[in-house]
Amino acid sequence: VEQQQRQLQQQRQQRQQQQVEEEEERPNEIEEEEQNEANQENEAGQEKKIEQEENDQQEEQQDEEREEEVKEEKKEEEEEEEKEEKQKQQQQQQQPKQQQQKQQQQQ
Repeated sequence: VEQQQRQLQQQRQQRQQQQVEEEEERPNEIEEEEQNEANQENEAGQEKKIEQEENDQQEEQQDEEREEEVKEEKKEEEEEEEKEEKQKQQQQQQQPKQQQQKQQQQQ
């Protein structure tokens, strides 16, 4: 009978010990969970930040590319206009020559 009582007492003590340990672990678990959540939020925030930075960089790059394209187009237009101007000038120069030639022929 004494042995049974001793065993019961031991079991009770073990259970109490286990309960105490579980109760001590519980706040740690909660703290860990909270920490994990905070970390996840941080990570998500970081990811968003990085994503935003990447988007900004992409936009910047696209803007620069657009600017380059516009510059190129303007340059091409100017070159076209210059060509046209030169052609007009040449024609104007040639016309008097042709007229002179005609006049000479008529004489």
